[in-house]
Amino acid sequence: MVCDPAISIKRALRIAPIKKECGTTNYKKVTSLGEKYKSTYKILSGKYPQLHLIDTTKMEEQEMIDIVTTKILDALEAKTKNG
Repeated sequence: MVCDPAISIKRALRIAPIKKECGTTNYKKVTSLGEKYKSTYKILSGKYPQLHLIDTTKMEEQEMIDIVTTKILDALEAKTKNG
């Protein structure tokens, strides 16, 4: 999953025990990780079609949960049908 860095940090800090930017709530770090995820997906997705890159920037938390849960359950269902 990827997200606009500012929104990602805002979400993380909302539930973080310490309301301070550091580590994965650092803007530069989050931006770098997002770019790495996108480039890795671009490289690997052709060979591994089961990979998904979901941009959660405009999603509410429940929508994120629903989409990821559905993708996981669909993949498990397909795997059980196909062996």
